[in-house]
Amino acid sequence: NLYNSYHQEKINIPIDGQFNDKVNDSIKEILTELNKKKLHLRHLIRKSGTEPLIRILVEGSNKIEVRNEIAILATQVKKILNE
Repeated sequence: NLYNSYHQEKINIPIDGQFNDKVNDSIKEILTELNKKKLHLRHLIRKSGTEPLIRILVEGSNKIEVRNEIAILATQVKKILNE
């Protein structure tokens, strides 16, 4: 099999204020930890280039784990934005 399909979940979180260095650094810390602990999942958190949003993407072979992981990430990012 040349291609393995993975489950994918995406969430967009609106940004009310500025996307500052503190927010960016906090998001980088989350991604660094996830990349060490959860190698079987792919995580992407980035600021949209066209809209005032933070885009979150999680991919993995287990659909339930992907859904749980994106819910946790969305909560973490919302917490960072509200600090």
